Amino acid sequence: MSENTSPDPLVGDIRWLGTKSVMLLCRTCEYRQVANIELLPDGMPLALLASKFVCPNCHQNGAHVLPNWEAAPNQPSPDQDQELVRTGGDERDHRETE
Repeated sequence: MSENTSPDPLVGDIRWLGTKSVMLLCRTCEYRQVANIELLPDGMPLALLASKFVCPNCHQNGAHVLPNWEAAPNQPSPDQDQELVRTGGDERDHRETE
């Protein structure tokens, strides 16, 4: 009796890793496309997303799906943006009064 110990990765797994988009790589040619996954349900398998991909370059079906790390690292969240703006303003005010 063989059980699958590693379930297929899900859209929620990619978001948990800190990115909101994936890179779709054509299995036939070198075409790459970034896809936003923010509106997809967490429980959607990445294999389903890959199977729906049709390459606009070679018209083949299927893709490799990888997290889009180019958009993820060191990207401040909207809350952090607000904090940076407030901090920046406070620092300018402090410098002007010295």
